Amino acid sequence: MFTERFDAEVSEAARRATSLHDQAVKLARHCLRSAGALDLHDLRRRAADLASRAAEAAEAASVLHAAVEAFSAMPAEPSAAADEESEWAAAFARACADQGLAVQGVHPDYHLFPFTIRVRLHEERVLFGRRSSYRLRPAALAEDVRRERDRIFGGGFQHERFGRSLVKAYEALAGEGGAAARRTVKLVDVYGLFALGNFGRGAYTRDQFAFDLYRFRLNPMVVEPWRIVLTDQRDAGGTAFEVPTGRGGTDRLGGLLLEPFGQAAGEAAAAAAGGRA
Repeated sequence: MFTERFDAEVSEAARRATSLHDQAVKLARHCLRSAGALDLHDLRRRAADLASRAAEAAEAASVLHAAVEAFSAMPAEPSAAADEESEWAAAFARACADQGLAVQGVHPDYHLFPFTIRVRLHEERVLFGRRSSYRLRPAALAEDVRRERDRIFGGGFQHERFGRSLVKAYEALAGEGGAAARRTVKLVDVYGLFALGNFGRGAYTRDQFAFDLYRFRLNPMVVEPWRIVLTDQRDAGGTAFEVPTGRGGTDRLGGLLLEPFGQAAGEAAAAAAGGRA
């Protein structure tokens, strides 16, 4: 795996440069103390040692710089590159499992709700969520992915605003009779309206919409005088949104329906009863 090549070719050079630098810093501090005490005997001895060690540290830094510049994450030979990339992918999968991340997909493109992870080793970077990571060691990258997941899940959510937007989208799509028509509209069409208006954002992806649906379902799905009902994939026409249930499972949601709630529900029931009389 290329991380092993990196450790042999670069990390060892970094360790030597760091060790010599630390020694030079320690000697420089001794020189400062001796200068403060005007101890010329000690200062002359340590200043000579400092000059020697600083020169060694500078040479080690040059060796490190050359090693970094010469290193490539992927070998030029295609079969070797494929083998190393396969080994890296297996190590990344283990690192994600260690972090408790339910990553899906096949290298180099993965999915971790609510964002994608695109590994681009030839570019020496990985794209996920709204950020990039240049930390290519699998364990370090998995930590970055977990932090991004935690950041997104820990963010605020405007539950009422999102609910009102669902109602408005339903009314726009339901056609004649609006919300009172009691017909199911496709969630993919609702998403289309949200994406068109960007819902207050510069871009609004399917994953972000699914994530908002997930957070919306964690609270009472009521926008007076309506109860918002999300129906399964039978109403999706193959365009359902996969939304976690919060209990470890996933629902494939495809439709949106509004039902009367509270006083409106009672009035609707009374009207229905009157119609049957």
